Amino acid sequence: MDPANRYSRQPPPIASDEGAVSDGSEVSPDSGREDKGATSETMAVDNLWTDRRTRYRSDIEFDRRSGGERRKCDNYQARRERRKNSSMRARIRSPRVSRYILLAADISALLGAFIISLAVAGYRAIASQPVWGDPGVWIGWFEEFGRGRLIGFGAMAMVLVAVFWFEGAYTRRRPFWDEIHDCWKTIIVVGVTELAALFWFEVSASRFWVVVTWGLALVTVPVARIVVKRMMNHFGVWSRPTVIIGTGAAAQDAASVLIEDVLLGYYVSLFIEPPRSWETQRDALKESIQPESVIAVGVHKVPVLRGVEDIVQTLEELGNPNVVVALDSVSMDRISTLLHEISDTNASINIVPPLKGMPITGAEVLHFFRREVFFVHIKNNLSRKTAQSIKRLFDVLVSTIAIVFLSPVFCVLSLAIKRSGSNVIFSHERVGQHGSPFRCHKFQTMVHNADEVLKDLLNSSEAARQEWESEFKLKNDPRITRVGHFLRKTSLDELPQLWNVLKGEMSLVGPRPITATETVRYNSYLSYYLQCRPGITGIWQVSGRSKTSYAERVQLDVWYAKNWHLWYDIVILFRTFSVLWKRDEAY
Repeated sequence: MDPANRYSRQPPPIASDEGAVSDGSEVSPDSGREDKGATSETMAVDNLWTDRRTRYRSDIEFDRRSGGERRKCDNYQARRERRKNSSMRARIRSPRVSRYILLAADISALLGAFIISLAVAGYRAIASQPVWGDPGVWIGWFEEFGRGRLIGFGAMAMVLVAVFWFEGAYTRRRPFWDEIHDCWKTIIVVGVTELAALFWFEVSASRFWVVVTWGLALVTVPVARIVVKRMMNHFGVWSRPTVIIGTGAAAQDAASVLIEDVLLGYYVSLFIEPPRSWETQRDALKESIQPESVIAVGVHKVPVLRGVEDIVQTLEELGNPNVVVALDSVSMDRISTLLHEISDTNASINIVPPLKGMPITGAEVLHFFRREVFFVHIKNNLSRKTAQSIKRLFDVLVSTIAIVFLSPVFCVLSLAIKRSGSNVIFSHERVGQHGSPFRCHKFQTMVHNADEVLKDLLNSSEAARQEWESEFKLKNDPRITRVGHFLRKTSLDELPQLWNVLKGEMSLVGPRPITATETVRYNSYLSYYLQCRPGITGIWQVSGRSKTSYAERVQLDVWYAKNWHLWYDIVILFRTFSVLWKRDEAY
């Protein structure tokens, strides 16, 4: 349709003062006078066409002198260009576009891994030859060994990409570490399959080359996805506006999670406050609502839309964004009705169920045919002997390797502490698994008369005494030596605990080891602490370290015990290295 005809349609009929109906195309005899009737008619037209005037305000004008007759502008080419650009942006932001961009990123990452492994394997094979720098030698080696390897890798790469495709790796938005877990698992399975095929069919190919290729893929594929998703977020291709229905604690927790994991691509743009009529007598919603027009989520300020009676219509006016339903104190019947209404215009909806405090890792949802009921099957992983054995095997292997490679560091730190005039190792009794006491080892970071210094400080400083009673540690601790400050800042003082891990008294990852006097602070949660061995690092160390309060540390330890998984141990170890590199939040 031509733009000139499309936007020249007349406004709906309007009742005039004389009771006649005017369609806006004819001008009454009295329209030349600037009377109140003409003014009211013009205002009526303006109100009826508010939406269109808002969208095309620069293109459409109203001639008030002719009683509200709609007049077209001449800049149709500019309108057409804007529509063309808008359509182009919509196509660029289509999920199909992001899907193929991620697919191209994975293919490029796999190709990069193969090229690097080709260089490594080639150098290893011909570096000993006196003419290894001759290009002809490399070409001959590739024709003899590389051509078949390229065909084999290409076939396995196609299998890998196909598995990613059918698993929804290019369409589903998952938390960062969950996506890395699935990505690594698939790459390892494909790599092991190729190795098994080489052995089974007795193919004369370099096993070293195969291992290096898929080992590099474990790095290049996740890195490529991270870079590409960040670029797509920057250009608005991957980011998707998200509206959270609810303003309570659950809604704010959901917003915090989405904002923290930027690679999900969910941009929290608005909170919608449900109507007051939805409140239940059991828990008034207003108790958790902030009176301001924005809600602070970390350093972000998210606006709040209040007084909304028709949420479905509001979502339609916002362009049907991604929806998260997080209602704390609304009946399930009301939530069910809302979900039914929203699902007519939204293909997918995220729901935050009221399951806070339950072990959710590995939970399974059981559906029943023809019944509107489902079971959430939860399990305590740490209570299973198989899980305990796997965790113990992981601890022994990693701690043994760490002790061997870090032995020079042990020697250097021991000499530095010895020169400061202190004992090298400090041991203190802590509560272990099932309540068994053990001696926890650390590098000495305090003066030899630390107990006397602490006693004098607590007697002389009320602020220090309150801080000690609250947190069991001091930010400005006079007992710590100069070498000790460095060791605590870098957490190198905990390296001797690797011996505790080998002895089976501690674990690489677990709750913070506590003293017998601290057990009363865990109250009813102490049983969760006693289920697992204390850890050298843990979830609280990567969640703020010394900035977290004692109550928060207890909750983090409880969460770890409830939701333990070997993959989470690996994630915490990776994040520990990141925290240590920053060298902050520790004292």
